Amino acid sequence: MPKKIVIVAQTEQEVAEVIGYLRDRSGYEVEFCPLGPETLACIRRGRPNAVVVRISKPVPDMFHTVEVLRSEPVTSTVPLVLCCTEPPDCAAMVKQKQMLGIFLTDFPCGPVELAAKIEEALAFHWPPGRVNETGSRE
Repeated sequence: MPKKIVIVAQTEQEVAEVIGYLRDRSGYEVEFCPLGPETLACIRRGRPNAVVVRISKPVPDMFHTVEVLRSEPVTSTVPLVLCCTEPPDCAAMVKQKQMLGIFLTDFPCGPVELAAKIEEALAFHWPPGRVNETGSRE
């Protein structure tokens, strides 16, 4: 069985320990996408089973990446793990936009906690019914 591909979009210094843990202990194929202008293109190329993205202040601006991922056919149903520096703001944004397949964790979080959240995301099954291009159920 092929390994699940997990893309981690964070800064290099934040992600080194997490990538090592996920590769060594969880058995994922882990790819790194740096935060910045190339993040979305990197994620699109990777065709992941799950994506981990750091969301910092201001939350609405950082949510642009999430909205673009939800709007594209290649990534519209990929579970997203959001590592949030402001968890209440992230939760409010997810609720406001009625997004499905979003899993929240605090930032910073340790590799064990992140691996558990990724497992939860990978086990997610889209509910029956039509899911629109933003990942919301219609």
